[in-house]
Amino acid sequence: MMQLCSRRCDECLFGPNRVVSLVRKRQLIAECRRLDTHFNCHKAPEGAERVCRGFFDELPGVGQLLRIMLRLKGVLTVDPEIGDPTT
Repeated sequence: MMQLCSRRCDECLFGPNRVVSLVRKRQLIAECRRLDTHFNCHKAPEGAERVCRGFFDELPGVGQLLRIMLRLKGVLTVDPEIGDPTT
């Protein structure tokens, strides 16, 4: 199962309190588009794949693996801080 954050974290790349510059944000988005991949939430534990909610909301359709997993109903929505499934 692929994990998707249920909400944006307090330092989301797509929110007002992001921890990187606007230039870096643009670079990250361009890289995701170029590689057709998703942006992993920076609050995910090391080694864990957890799709950023802001990315999912703002860039629908970007990320080949994410698109495939959505079609296969293989996406589990989880709390961004602790990773527990949400309903």
